[in-house]
Amino acid sequence: MVIVSPDFAFDAQMSYSEIPHTNLAPARAATSPSPVASMKTLAYTALLPDFDSISGPEVAAILIIVLIVVLIALVFGFVFSAFISNPVIVGCSRFFTLSCMQDANVNEIGVAFKNGVYMNVVKTMFKMTIEIFLWSCLLFVPGFIKSYEYRMVRYIVAENPNISWEDAKQLSINMMEGNKMAAFVLDLSFLGWKILGAFTCGLLSIFWVNPYKCLTDAELYLTLRANMFVQQP
Repeated sequence: MVIVSPDFAFDAQMSYSEIPHTNLAPARAATSPSPVASMKTLAYTALLPDFDSISGPEVAAILIIVLIVVLIALVFGFVFSAFISNPVIVGCSRFFTLSCMQDANVNEIGVAFKNGVYMNVVKTMFKMTIEIFLWSCLLFVPGFIKSYEYRMVRYIVAENPNISWEDAKQLSINMMEGNKMAAFVLDLSFLGWKILGAFTCGLLSIFWVNPYKCLTDAELYLTLRANMFVQQP
């Protein structure tokens, strides 16, 4: 329903569209939210934590608990890496090195767990990990370089589990002298394979890329070892 504005001087010659008018249609009454929407709002509000009710001591207690959980996880990961993961890595390095020369027995993977060599393997690999970590704490580049300098330590220890850390480190440094960039480029050549493995949810990496990479690294070790012995007078 429309009416003509009372302040307007009517002209009989004007068309209807030119006559100003006021819309008297009542505004839509505000509707109350439906019961379903109200229940959703209450449920969402109930899920939100009431931060105003948390006191300072409670916040401190939560932070302490989180810190303790993180420390326990770090300690567990460190212990697992030092006493289980590193010896397995040494055993795998031995298995793939032997596979490059002959048919290797899968039992070679557990060579580091044998009596008399286990603790020396743990100690040597632990010192390597600590040194790389400390160098990485300075800057990324020194730690990155050290990781390549010590790259052959696992293979040296796999071949001679009784070797000391100092001797294994020096042999690895000598073998990687002038070869670190070549090893880095070799690693880059596997980047495409790793990306392809990610698209297969890791299946390609497990059954093809990782064994291929391990055999390649073992061949690199054998080549560098042979070159080092040839260069010696």
